[in-house]
Amino acid sequence: MGLFNKTPAEKEEKILHKEAKHDDSAVKHALKDVASAEKAEHHTAKEHTAAIKAHAKAVETEHKLAAKLNQLQHEHEAALSREQKLAKDIQLKDQHHLEAEQTIAAKKKALEQVQHKHDINNATRSEKLHQLESVGSHPTGTTGTTGMAPGTTGYGNEPVGTGVGGGPGYTTAAPAAR
Repeated sequence: MGLFNKTPAEKEEKILHKEAKHDDSAVKHALKDVASAEKAEHHTAKEHTAAIKAHAKAVETEHKLAAKLNQLQHEHEAALSREQKLAKDIQLKDQHHLEAEQTIAAKKKALEQVQHKHDINNATRSEKLHQLESVGSHPTGTTGTTGMAPGTTGYGNEPVGTGVGGGPGYTTAAPAAR
């Protein structure tokens, strides 16, 4: 038989062979498609797992930051409260300082008045002593070692009502005769 004259069995065999080759090729392509799909599914599964991990990490970070935010808000409120308390303390201390300055001013004024009265009393006592010494009214006729009238101390400690020393009964007029 020639090349171009094939028997029906040979033709059938050739067709079957082509069909088998075509089926084998289709199986190979299907296997490649399955392998490619499995590879893509594995890749998407990895991405899914990575996305879950990233989400969990983001949730954890959010929780930590929320806790930090709450702590910072608490610290801010505490600092604000402390600042307000210290501002009130400053006002109170300013008021106390002002009161202390006013007290000092009043005491200085009182001191000036007492010193002025003391100076006047000393001058008056000195003048009286000088008059007593010049008149010679000492009972013995001599002045004592102190140069002061008997019964006086020179410090304004004379008995009350004697008219000497600026106590009650003090007058600027000459002392009454004893």
